[in-house]
Amino acid sequence: MNRAKDRILIIDDNPINLKVVALVLEAAGYEFRMAKSGLAALSILEKSKPDLILLDIQMPEIDGFETFKRIKENSTNSEIPIIFLTAHTDNEVIQKVFGCGGADIATKPFNSDELLARIKTHIKLKKQSEELFRLKEEMKFPPSLRKI
Repeated sequence: MNRAKDRILIIDDNPINLKVVALVLEAAGYEFRMAKSGLAALSILEKSKPDLILLDIQMPEIDGFETFKRIKENSTNSEIPIIFLTAHTDNEVIQKVFGCGGADIATKPFNSDELLARIKTHIKLKKQSEELFRLKEEMKFPPSLRKI
């Protein structure tokens, strides 16, 4: 897999968390952008679309769940997998993450290998889904028209 083309948006209000995740992603060869708030992330998403989003739950202004909701309201963002980041591991938070449609959850402090495995898995699933959609669309046309 050519990770140089895989783009990740990190959304976290804590500069230390941003730096830690950025170092992990950089070492793994990912391209990334950082946003210090949900509102800043929404602005970034108007201009560019990442392959995956890492989203902190507890942030000022709008929290991770409200940010998630606003991201997914835009149909061009609907297929972007979002991994929630949290220091909380209680069952209520985990249920809320998956209940709202989150792709996954990663707990702080991060285990770099685990975070990278989750990222790799969800980007791979997204690309497979996109390829399946492309093939499905291609099958709508007779073979004689597919190469035109």
